[in-house]
Amino acid sequence: MRLEQILDERNWPGFPAYLGALFLLAVTRRLGSGDRGDIIRFVADVRAKESRWSYDPSVADMETPIRRVFDPAVEFSLDPQALGAIETLVVYRILVDEELSDENLDALLNEAETLAEVLQAEADAPAG
Repeated sequence: MRLEQILDERNWPGFPAYLGALFLLAVTRRLGSGDRGDIIRFVADVRAKESRWSYDPSVADMETPIRRVFDPAVEFSLDPQALGAIETLVVYRILVDEELSDENLDALLNEAETLAEVLQAEADAPAG
């Protein structure tokens, strides 16, 4: 069973929003300027270090959601499972590389939870 399904069954339907918020925060921490060359090097590094993952997204599929963090006009058409796998892979690599203390990791995860709640509330708000 996929982790997302398990979390949904345990009443965490907001997991995709939480993962997206954590992805946004982690990518911003790692690639703060959004420089295209930095993104290309980062993706190459992730692909080199994480070859053991069963999911092997293309370079373009990995770069595009990262680029979108810095430029909302960037469009892509990944299905939710592929996007979730890429976000998980990227977040994992960033967190491993940063070697955060427990205190700093807790702070980041709490910040992601707060951001996810805000983003979910905005998405759920009536248009107008």
